[in-house]
Amino acid sequence: MPQVLWYFSAFLVTAVFLAIVFCVRFLRSQRYLLGTKIPGPAPIPLLGNLHTFAAQTSRVLEFLKEVIGVYGPTCRFWFGTHLVVAVFNPTDVQTVVSSRKMIDKPFFYKPLRKLWGCGLSSEPLVGWKKHRKIMDPAFRVKLIESFVDVFKTKSEILADRLRSHADEQPFDVLGYALKFTIDNTTQTTLGTSVDFQTGESSELMEDFLDMKNSVWQLVLLNKLCTFQNGRESCLMTKKELRDQSIHVTITAMDTSAIALSTVLMLLGLHQDVQQRVIEEQKRVLCDDRHRSVKLEELREIVLKESLRLFPPLPIMGRRVQEAVDIEGYTLPAGSTVIIPIYLIHRDPRSFTRPEEFYPDRFHPSNCQGRHPCSFIPFSTGRRDCIGKTYASVLLKTALSIILRQFEILPCMSREQMEAVGFQVTIEMKHGYKIKLRPRLW
Repeated sequence: MPQVLWYFSAFLVTAVFLAIVFCVRFLRSQRYLLGTKIPGPAPIPLLGNLHTFAAQTSRVLEFLKEVIGVYGPTCRFWFGTHLVVAVFNPTDVQTVVSSRKMIDKPFFYKPLRKLWGCGLSSEPLVGWKKHRKIMDPAFRVKLIESFVDVFKTKSEILADRLRSHADEQPFDVLGYALKFTIDNTTQTTLGTSVDFQTGESSELMEDFLDMKNSVWQLVLLNKLCTFQNGRESCLMTKKELRDQSIHVTITAMDTSAIALSTVLMLLGLHQDVQQRVIEEQKRVLCDDRHRSVKLEELREIVLKESLRLFPPLPIMGRRVQEAVDIEGYTLPAGSTVIIPIYLIHRDPRSFTRPEEFYPDRFHPSNCQGRHPCSFIPFSTGRRDCIGKTYASVLLKTALSIILRQFEILPCMSREQMEAVGFQVTIEMKHGYKIKLRPRLW
């Protein structure tokens, strides 16, 4: 027994000694000395501010808003000994996203590689440089314009599926939107008509998302290998091709489905805006509700306002590769910058009455003088979203088709919509409920 106590005492003394050495070295490090110059909540030894975030997991966005309100538009947190700096001013955001010293993604994107695959929006800098150059041609505007007929056909299928709910009873539209977006992405990226929307079982979607079925792997590889015509694209391995395809499909599905569901909810709450959209549709279509809408005829101010209030990805981050100055502070190499898109979109300095749903704020005459980084729903800068034009055209087409067929009625209150959470994407805590009834054209 005394020998056990001796070993335990020796272990305890050693542990305390090492902890003291670690703390002393950290307190003398450049990272700590530079980090303490940036305002932020008081840390505790070893944990930093992790305990504070652990207590705020259900309200991260509200917590960030409170901290920025107290400590200013550039503030810091300590995750253990790791420095995290939140940047709120659009001018500073522009500095971050345009800098060659902050292109890499930080530590919290690593779990996304397991969830969404190691693709463009989450992979390390070396892989991103190579793959972005190869994949850019697949997302050019001319090619996306060729997808409009596919988007229209899939949108009409979605409208048919929604018809069973045109009884003025509330239902959650997100599930339909998810199947709709994955139907489009598999058709346009893989060239394979899967018809998730018309499938009678959810097993097909689960099988695809799981990616364990060898049939799906063959579809992915066979389709993607046809893209390897140029010398440079042959540098991608089969695993890289598979990862990129899965990543594009899954990220497009999640973010586009949330965006479509949210704009439908907002139009249900704001009948005056919905009526203006319908009147514009009738004018463009010359009262022919079945005519295809040309790309240039699809206005996007309603969609932009919805994305401003509820961006599907409310926070983005960058890793500081080399020391850089932001608003008079020096951010040391190895630190992380987070950009709270959700809060930037609601900054009264950029948007008057920021909590209101007011699409006309995106009329060209009202955008003059507004900083370009005050509205960044698809990220921006060197690592912006490669599929932003694709998503915009898809969502506008779907919205046009749905509104021709249905009136969207008020269902959830704005207060209920404002109850949002944040995991990877924004989440409505009360669901994505709407009501429909057939529209008399």
